[in-house]
Amino acid sequence: MNSPERPRKQEKKFILFFLLSALFFLVLVILANVIINPRSEFSTHIFRPLIKEARAEKIDLLAAFKEKPEIIILGSSNAMMLNNSLIKELTNETSFNAAVDAARIEDYYAMLRYIMEDMHIKPKKLIIALNIEAFNNNLEVDPRLIAEKRLYSKIAQPIISPKINIIISSLNPYYIQDDLTVLRYSLTGYPANFSHVTPDGSVIYDKWNQEKLLGTFNLDAEINNSLNSFVARFRYMTNLSPERKQYLEDILSIAKANNIAVLMFIPMISPKGLEFVKAETKYEEMHQDLLKYIDSLKQKYDFVFVDTSEAGFYNADPNGFYDVAHVDQGNADLIVRVLLS
Repeated sequence: MNSPERPRKQEKKFILFFLLSALFFLVLVILANVIINPRSEFSTHIFRPLIKEARAEKIDLLAAFKEKPEIIILGSSNAMMLNNSLIKELTNETSFNAAVDAARIEDYYAMLRYIMEDMHIKPKKLIIALNIEAFNNNLEVDPRLIAEKRLYSKIAQPIISPKINIIISSLNPYYIQDDLTVLRYSLTGYPANFSHVTPDGSVIYDKWNQEKLLGTFNLDAEINNSLNSFVARFRYMTNLSPERKQYLEDILSIAKANNIAVLMFIPMISPKGLEFVKAETKYEEMHQDLLKYIDSLKQKYDFVFVDTSEAGFYNADPNGFYDVAHVDQGNADLIVRVLLS
């Protein structure tokens, strides 16, 4: 007869084996992420990263900029195409595009404070892209902001090391996918530059522009590829975060105290993307809440505001997109002209 102790021992051995295996796999993933460093968030440089970290890059570019810009652009990646040359043509003022990937309102606030307090740049104007998802009440502070000490110090002091935050945030399948992509490119060769950032902070999408020029650009494919990840930004958003609304008011207070003109807009979304996100999430409810909130701010602050989120706005080109939420240069220039008109 088997002793009842025997199954228990086997069960304990299995649990111990499972936990040790999971720990080994976790350590392996962390080592791979740190060594391969696909998003240039760690100090290792054995492999060529897929992207540079935008927050650090924008600060470094602005530090190297030959002039003190009179206009600062704040926003997320869908504001990176705003053309500084066109702004110069329309206003005769120098601008710098300080928009960064996946920015939330605290990113805007931290960037503005760093520019004014540490770089001693006082702009005449702010152009602010008010992404609705930047007010998401179900997203924490972006780990990339926490890791950039120069900016994060403007909103909080990290409780744990910024590098630990980056390591934790890298534990997801998308990061592992980036690791594998870097390894594949290292063996087969990197593709031609997908995009580059100009010295004044604007992004140029070389690959997409070339395809548009040759007539080979497939907008439907690009929208379909980016649609699910875009909709996921709103999936669990139920209202505008009160803390992030306060960050916007803090920005407007800084502008008011320093006589800085503010021009704000809600970025465009492709017609297909807009239809899909409205059907799948509470996007439209959040959109209307943001419009009401902007109206309430007008009682305290002076600013220009334009809602460009509908692609039909001012005869915007419904096909003038690179993907679901990134306008091409034509629509980006239209936004600039409307804001500055």
